[in-house]
Amino acid sequence: MVAPHAVYVKNRNWVDYSPSVAVSWAMKYICKVKKDCSDRLHSTSWLTATSYSIKVIYQNLCDQIPKVNWHYFVWNRYTLPKNRVTIWLALHDRLKTKERLHRYGVTMDETCALCGHDTETSAHLFFKCHFSKECCSMVLAWLGFISSRNNLFTLLKWIHRYCKNSFTRKVVYAAVASTVYQIRKARNLAIWEQFVPSIACTVKTIQVTVKHRVMSIIVRNKGY
Repeated sequence: MVAPHAVYVKNRNWVDYSPSVAVSWAMKYICKVKKDCSDRLHSTSWLTATSYSIKVIYQNLCDQIPKVNWHYFVWNRYTLPKNRVTIWLALHDRLKTKERLHRYGVTMDETCALCGHDTETSAHLFFKCHFSKECCSMVLAWLGFISSRNNLFTLLKWIHRYCKNSFTRKVVYAAVASTVYQIRKARNLAIWEQFVPSIACTVKTIQVTVKHRVMSIIVRNKGY
């Protein structure tokens, strides 16, 4: 098998090499990665170094990424994996809301499927919508907390400051993540099956899910 550099690069400088239109998609992708890494590292010295370490390059690339201070809101052991993914997407504003789909030209209707009043955005779903706001308030009250915050990130920051006990804080994080997941699920039911579950039923599901998850971890830790 002939190495790609023997066919495409030949005697040219690899640092400055740019693929032509005729080269394979694989070579184009390799060159794209080369450029992306050089841009992120603000240097091309890694291309001409006498030794190469994947670990060192990876660590250098990671150092260029801004650190976020909300990772503990998401990657919490008491939170179910599927709930972690959903709240992670929500915090990144990556959920496929009606407003986003409308911009893509997928749908003409931007109205929230749960309340039927405002435009469905992530900010609206968590927690400006009447349905989601009531669910969140009832779940927090069940855990002994009262908060009128109607923004997901603001609520999580408040929990981080207000809950001094580590265990309590993790349980509340898990409850909020479960609330986000169930609201998203209720929204999907409203769109695809034209059925909106009651607030009481949604809250009950959240309570059962959180209790079961927390108890299973406690039992596992005690080795029963």
